Amino acid sequence: MQAHDSGSLGGVCPSPSDPARKNASAGEAEAKGKTRAADATDTAAAQLEATRPELPKAQAGRIARAALAGHELRRLADGKWLATRWCFSKELADDAACDAWLDVVGAPK
Repeated sequence: MQAHDSGSLGGVCPSPSDPARKNASAGEAEAKGKTRAADATDTAAAQLEATRPELPKAQAGRIARAALAGHELRRLADGKWLATRWCFSKELADDAACDAWLDVVGAPK
């Protein structure tokens, strides 16, 4: 290393050809690459969220309650609900039937 006058700091600065400085630069480049990858992931997630339709609060609440009880709940195109767990499924006629079923399976409120 070469000693350089760093003004009032009074330290020793490594020369540009110093291996320690090159390793630090490589680490900075790697960190920037990870940051770019994280930014790309965040951007992709934001684009996915933008294309996903908003669920009404009541519908999202039913889906969450079913998930907490270990079931999957899906809204069908005809307005009915489909509840599944493992290889079993049950069709529920409307929101009232869905709410009653959630109470039966012990889904938290």
